[in-house]
Order: sequence, then structure tokens, then C-alpha cells
Amino acid sequence: MKRFWMFLLVLAMLCGTAVVLNAAPGQSVFATAQAAEIAINKTDVTVNRGETFRVKLTGTRQAVTWKTTDKTVAAVDANGVVTAKQAGKAVVYTRLDGVKYRCVVRVEAPKLNKKALTLAVGQTYTLTLDGTTRRVKWSSSDPAVAKVTGTGAVVAKAKGKAVITATVGKSSYSCAVKVEAPKLNKTELTLTVGGSAALKLRGTTRTVTWRSTNTAVATVADGTVTAVGTGTAKIVAKVGGQKFICTVTVREKTIRSKLIDAAYYDTGDGIVAVLTNNNDRAAAVTVTVRYYDERGALIDTDQSTVDPLGTGRTAAVRVFGAYDEYNWTPLHYASWKAFLTAAPSKVTNDALLDGEITTEAAAGDDELAVTVRNAGDKDCGFLQLAVLYFDESGALVGYENGFAYKATAGAADTVTFAYPNDVPPTEEHPLTWQVFVNYAY
Repeated sequence: MKRFWMFLLVLAMLCGTAVVLNAAPGQSVFATAQAAEIAINKTDVTVNRGETFRVKLTGTRQAVTWKTTDKTVAAVDANGVVTAKQAGKAVVYTRLDGVKYRCVVRVEAPKLNKKALTLAVGQTYTLTLDGTTRRVKWSSSDPAVAKVTGTGAVVAKAKGKAVITATVGKSSYSCAVKVEAPKLNKTELTLTVGGSAALKLRGTTRTVTWRSTNTAVATVADGTVTAVGTGTAKIVAKVGGQKFICTVTVREKTIRSKLIDAAYYDTGDGIVAVLTNNNDRAAAVTVTVRYYDERGALIDTDQSTVDPLGTGRTAAVRVFGAYDEYNWTPLHYASWKAFLTAAPSKVTNDALLDGEITTEAAAGDDELAVTVRNAGDKDCGFLQLAVLYFDESGALVGYENGFAYKATAGAADTVTFAYPNDVPPTEEHPLTWQVFVNYAY
């Protein structure tokens, strides 16, 4: 009998099978060799929350009871089906014939840093799948719209929509990507001081922030650009980290001659022009008159300028008639033509005090006395008045101008003007007059 057992031992060693010699009484040596081959199918598993897998013993058909060290992390049922509950670590195990079989379960809870993303064409944004230590596979549903690299960097290629998917283990996590193609309606803009224009960033539904690189030149609010001073500024529209720029050039306000209303009166020895400025800034207005004889030949040219003529203000200037430049004697003219030119004044509307000046005229025996009052709180250094005289038929018969030299704030001054031909108004020769503040600043 001993020879039989030795034969089996030698045979087992030659076949690479371990045999336990101290088998329990009544237990077959063959059963002991079979127990040594029992194993658990998984010993270390990393899964995502919500995923399931099964553990089982191989090499036996005996029923076992499965347990877990932390059912809040990994729960296991009677069939060995493990359900990952939450991030953490647990051990699923069972015992058979005094031997413990265990599987380490590591539960991860991956989460994308963005579930929805809006980009502009050309922009890049890196998605990350946090909460996992495993390799992540990235893919795009439409690489022509949004391409994704192996590290999760999303590159916006064209306007449209795409879904970026991160896959780890059995689970996938998606981010909906919308690609916009924003575009400013203007990339260059020229304005005059005080002017404004509306910029729009089209092609986006996101909130746009606006700023100016030089608020002394141009300001911006909700896309409306207002020109403040001459120079250059950049208006920056920013959306989703991307910048769109419009270069704004601000120039002085232009003066349009056709916005100067003019009424002309021929006094016989020259032309009087009554001018009203309808431009939105003060102007320097020059009236040029050409005088012709009976044959239409040009015999003289003269001009007169009022500067500044404020916005909405009216002034009266005289252009002397034709003169012999050698003898300084008047020349008879048969016809004339007036031409008006205008340019921006160096004096701005803000500096003008015309609206603070009041006048009151009183007829004297020898002169017309005009009292000038400065009702403002600023001193006036330059103040010119003009007086037009009309006869009883309404015809212009005289023009005079003069200056007030005492026009400090709150003060009054009197300026006198001669009557036409030095003849005071009488019942036989009635006169009316109109006083103009040509400028005050």
C-alpha cells in the first residue's frame, strides 16, 4: 500500500500538481489537490460610480456568501454582482474551506468640468474629467465643428454644434459644444467730436463686455461709442475670453457751409450779411463779395469774417463796397455776388457766453445807446455788437458795429452807435433797429 501512495506522489510532482500530504481523515488526496486550484476571478478592480461587475470563485461549484467591507462604496448581492455606489475603496470577499478570497474595489466618480460650452471660432478650451486616475479617451461627434485632442483640448473650427465625449471604463461623459462666429459690424470708425455710433457684435448669444482703451478720445456703453476728443482709441468687445476690436478715429467737428443761413442786404456802398450758424459747433464764417460793373466785368472783391459764430447764434457783418485801391474812393457797382465759406472756430461752444449777454437799446439825440449786461458768472473778454437800421419801408439803411470793453461777470457797459448819415430818428424820418451780439467769449 505504501508503494501505491509513493507512486501517486511522484506522479503528482512530475505533473506539476501540489499534493497536500496531511489530508484530513476521510478526505481524498484528490479533493485536496482540487481545493488548491480555487481562485477569485477579480482581485483589484477600478470602476465608475453606477457601474456593476461580478465576482466569482473559479475551480469550485460550491455556493459561497459574498460580503463587503463598505456597502456605501461597493454593494454586493448573493450572486456576486458588485454595484459601485460612491467614490471610495471597499473589499468584496468570501470564505471557502477556511480560505478567504478578496477583491479590492476602487470606485471613482468622474465628472466633466463642463457639461455645456460655447466657443467662438478659433478659440480653445481644455475639458478635464476630474475624479479618475485612469486614461480617458476623448472623441467629437463632429470634428469639423469642434475638434478634441487626446488631452481634452477642444478647438472650435466652424460655426455649429458638436458633442465632446470622454470615455473611461464603461462610462461616457458628454459636453455639448456650441461654436459661434462673432463679428463686429465695424472694425474701423471715424467720428467727429460729440458724435456717436453703434457697434454690434453679431453672431453671439452671450453677454458682451465693452471697453475703450482711451476714454479721453471715445467712450463706449453697451456698444454705443461716443466721441469725446480728437485722437485714436480702440473699442474692445469681449465675449467668452475672445476680443474683437474696432479702431476709432475722432476728428474735430466739421463745419458745413450749407448749414449757415445767410440773408444779404445791399446798402449801396456794400453788402450786409445776417448769418445764422446751424452747425453743431462754433464756426468761423467768411463772406466774400465780388462787385461787377455794367458790362459784367469784375471791379473789386472784398470780404468780412465773424469768428466765432456759436451754434444757433446770429450775427451781422458788413462787406465794404467796391473801392479804387489807389485813391480809396468808392466805385459804382452794377451787380454783385456773395460767397460764403465756413471753418471750425478755435473757440468752442463751451467758451461762448452769448447766451449770458443781454442788450437794451435807447435812442438819444445824437446816438443810439446800447446797454450790455453780462448776466453770467464768467468774465467776457471779447464782445462785439452790430446794429442794423431800417427805414419805415423796412429797407436796410445803415449798419454799425462796436465792442463792449467792460463785460465782466455781473457788470454792464454802454456802447454807442451813430445814426445813418448822423440823422436821428424823427417823425419825418422814422428809424427802427436790430441789435446783434455777434460773439461773446
